[in-house]
Amino acid sequence: IDIGGTASFVVNYAPTAEAANSGQIEILSNDSAKTPLVIPVNGRGSNNVCPTAVGKARVQGTQNPWGDSVEVLPLDTIEFDGSESTDPDNPGPDGIRSYEWTIIERPADSTTQFAPNNTVANPSLFVDLAGRYVIELTVYDSSNLASCEAATVTLLATPDEDIHVQLVWDTD
Repeated sequence: IDIGGTASFVVNYAPTAEAANSGQIEILSNDSAKTPLVIPVNGRGSNNVCPTAVGKARVQGTQNPWGDSVEVLPLDTIEFDGSESTDPDNPGPDGIRSYEWTIIERPADSTTQFAPNNTVANPSLFVDLAGRYVIELTVYDSSNLASCEAATVTLLATPDEDIHVQLVWDTD
């Protein structure tokens, strides 16, 4: 690594038992004042399995099929459903404790937000501009363990007219 440079690395922890573990990472350097750099690592194994996030969407007020890739019109309101998410450790209705919907990608100048908020199983979203929207759903189980993989829903808002004009402006 160059002087003043940085490097990133991933540490995977895969315990084989439900117990506390500790270890350390040693980073060797040619800087005699900082070698070796010892970083303590502690973990606790768990037999809790990650919940599975399942997210889908459709245009609100329609009987269109639910999907994870939905073509919509600008100014449509989209309803989302995360209620099919499951927790293998607690398959009942109380298995999923909380939901977190996040807008990962949206058109430039879009200011849309989830209603009533992003922490309910079934929020809605007003598609304020034409373009691509990517939404992620992360769910948490009763032990507050997050889904290992987020569910992704993609919306493609395409105008159905030959000419489409969008106006955006900044306000205080």
